[in-house]
Amino acid sequence: MFDCLIVRLFDREDYPITNYQLPITNYQLPITNYQLPITNYQLSTI
Repeated sequence: MFDCLIVRLFDREDYPITNYQLPITNYQLPITNYQLPITNYQLSTI
């Protein structure tokens, strides 16, 4: 699930991920709790 978020962030500029974002919203809700701390790791990885 984390891979989907990372791919979405990178591919968001090249491809219309809105089609994927809609089904992902179901997962995005519980992931928000994880997404917040992950931002710290995403920034460091970049």
